[in-house]
Amino acid sequence: MGFEDKNKITEASVSYIGWGLASGGPTLKNLMEKRFHITLGFQEHGSWEKVFDEEKEMTGHQKKYSHILDRTFLRPRDIIKFTNEILNAYKNSPEQNGKFSNANVIEARTNYSEYLLSELDDEIRKHYPDYEKYLEILKSLGSLQFTSKDFENAASQRKYIFNEMVPHIEIMSRLFHFSVIGYSSPGGITGGAGYVWKHKDRRAKFNENATNYRIHSGFMEVLGLKKFTKSRGGR
Repeated sequence: MGFEDKNKITEASVSYIGWGLASGGPTLKNLMEKRFHITLGFQEHGSWEKVFDEEKEMTGHQKKYSHILDRTFLRPRDIIKFTNEILNAYKNSPEQNGKFSNANVIEARTNYSEYLLSELDDEIRKHYPDYEKYLEILKSLGSLQFTSKDFENAASQRKYIFNEMVPHIEIMSRLFHFSVIGYSSPGGITGGAGYVWKHKDRRAKFNENATNYRIHSGFMEVLGLKKFTKSRGGR
């Protein structure tokens, strides 16, 4: 495949477009296939599968594309950065079979997670100077999934780090506004259960009465979180 001889996929000059998940509209996969075509010389259509080994699924029977997408804010610069980190992991791997593997994706997540947090720094600090203290609360939760009571207890135990303590629901609302957290919903436009995220629906409002909440998967490594706690099992 010759990745070692290729320049990194350009991270600059990225267009800001509303990238849809549904077929018929622009997708981040389309974007990457165009870049693979230009950078690697592959035929554009289907080039994702020439670069990524999609025959071997990630944990939870996820395709690598879905696994990566879940860790982005659906922005071109996110998936480009993630792919470049996967490329670095591939080049440093003793096993290279011509396609990006599950191990390459997993290896790339730590550096990518640090990148995503640095992007958040630029966006949220000017609005909430105390936001790093909000992150300390998230770190203490230990896992991506939590309840409002979990957050309230964690915030109460760390009230000494705040000059003026903000109600825990207000902190959660602020984090939701920047898509650091989402909330569970029993149904939506498609009728299926899932999580509501601000970056997926700019009109979405925070729901303080939701049963469960979730930290964005892109922050799992940089915040030192696990996917589940033992008490919650595989929920």
